[in-house]
Amino acid sequence: MKTEINRTFNWGFVLSETDLRRVAQACQEHFSKLSTASPTIRLLAKLKDGSVLETQDVDDILALENSGSKGVRSIEIRFNDGAPDPAYQIEVIFQNVSSIPRSWTSINLNIKGDDRDWVFLAAADLEERLKKTKTIAFDYFVNHRLFSYIPFLFGLVLFMFLMTVVLNEEEAILGVEELYKAGELSDPIEALIMLEKAKVEVRGAFPAYLVIGVVGGPIAIALVIYWLFPRLFPSYNFYWGDYVSVLDRRRGLVRIVWVTLGLGVLATIIGGVILGVLNA
Repeated sequence: MKTEINRTFNWGFVLSETDLRRVAQACQEHFSKLSTASPTIRLLAKLKDGSVLETQDVDDILALENSGSKGVRSIEIRFNDGAPDPAYQIEVIFQNVSSIPRSWTSINLNIKGDDRDWVFLAAADLEERLKKTKTIAFDYFVNHRLFSYIPFLFGLVLFMFLMTVVLNEEEAILGVEELYKAGELSDPIEALIMLEKAKVEVRGAFPAYLVIGVVGGPIAIALVIYWLFPRLFPSYNFYWGDYVSVLDRRRGLVRIVWVTLGLGVLATIIGGVILGVLNA
């Protein structure tokens, strides 16, 4: 009975030389379990400049320069039984979909055969190997329609804080006015001084930089999410050739950023503790 399994994934990946060899080897091993002739092997690499390399040897793909216009855009691994209309076939496709966001399918696994057990075992094995390449696909997430609401929600929260200050100032004004009308404040100058003090107390609870953040905050969040994250954390990586040094540099930069932020937070906490001790 003919059985076919087709699975697609939207996650990111880091496909290293070892991972590529293991995926190809797994395909070879599953075909070796069949009583058919040697399988037909077709490996296809599409580059960013539009050129295509077709081969039967993984080493030919791993020998590619893999940088700039010669960077790898997609890898296709196809095994079949060699018949004109194959009864058994395994197809694995890795592709950088950041430039073709209509589908967002970064990995496609298709297996078909006349032996149901063979199909399911091959699918389970290859899916396990594909999971080992998995990473976060920031390109997919930041282009999701729900992410467009994040800057809006952030600005809304800051605006609500700002309105709280405005309402508190109104309460302070009304409180001083009631005291003046009740005769408890007979001197207008004293009343004005008290009113200004009340305003200062209210504003002190809401730093001025948060007011600026109502406008600048959503813009900063949008820049970080839509521009910075996909560049610091590339989603679709063919990790061999010249690209190894490119990705390693980005990872090094991310580590430096996290260490700097961690040290900054630690210094702030220690400074706060010291100030608290000195003021005690």
